[in-house]
Amino acid sequence: MDIWTQIANDHTELKALGADVLAAVGGNGPASRDNQYDVFDTKLRRHLAAIEDVVLPPLEKQADTSASVHEVEQHHKAMRRDLSALDRAGKQDPEWTKEFEIVTQQLEKLCGRHEVLIGKARPLVNDGEGETLGEKYTRAKLKRIPGGSWDWNKIGIGAGAALGIAAVAGAAAAGAKYKKRIDETGEDPFWKRRSRDADDFELRLQTDETVRLIASDKVGGTKVVSVDGETVGKVTSFMVDKYTGRVAYAVLQFGGVMGVGSSYFPLPWPVLEYDVDVDAYRLSVTKEQLSGAPRFEKDDSPEFDSTAYRQKLLVFYRPE
Repeated sequence: MDIWTQIANDHTELKALGADVLAAVGGNGPASRDNQYDVFDTKLRRHLAAIEDVVLPPLEKQADTSASVHEVEQHHKAMRRDLSALDRAGKQDPEWTKEFEIVTQQLEKLCGRHEVLIGKARPLVNDGEGETLGEKYTRAKLKRIPGGSWDWNKIGIGAGAALGIAAVAGAAAAGAKYKKRIDETGEDPFWKRRSRDADDFELRLQTDETVRLIASDKVGGTKVVSVDGETVGKVTSFMVDKYTGRVAYAVLQFGGVMGVGSSYFPLPWPVLEYDVDVDAYRLSVTKEQLSGAPRFEKDDSPEFDSTAYRQKLLVFYRPE
């Protein structure tokens, strides 16, 4: 199957899966909202990764498409942030539903952006090349299958039974080869394989972002700069989701003198990227834009119990 047909099929399936999530009910079965969201999350992330691996690199080099490619990459990043924010308990709550509805709207917009790029790329590719790119696209998605659990519903491959047999056979062969290596040399190469394959390491941690660890006591006081490099303040603390264990927000202290008169801004954790060149977190907005962001004062607390407040944060930091 050529790449264009695969992408179109993925778009149709992802939109249908989004509708399935909204229609799902509680419980623990296959039709529960938790499970339906898990399927949607997995397949959308695999789709984004395959687009980035196969479609975007050649278009990035073209003068008439490079700007569009950058916009699509930013949209992908925003989608991943939203998926991570939605990966929490309480998926039947009205506020979760409203946030997910925003994601489905952004998915619709993203599919449109993909189709615009495809419209520019398709005339440059003959039928044979389209088939070859289709194979690369399939492999790119397969590479993102988490190694810990083989849920064929999530993987979504047509020939699921045949691929399952191949996977079992491949795993058995790999296991035998691995054991033979240890028996013959006394060396366990596992650590070498892990150090060579950073992408596989990230997949085992179920994340699409580059893995970096930092001690919590070192986060406080770290400088934050705007997207254009201007210092805007420092991180004072961060907030952890009690259900997932993930960092949800960093709290930025901004303005004031020696802490007096400062305002505090809850920043969705993914909007901060650590810049080693300036030894600071780089924010995705300008200092001027930040002045209009949701904030709270020193003796107050963020209104995280308010659906409107959480949605305001989500929308404010989403790239245009």
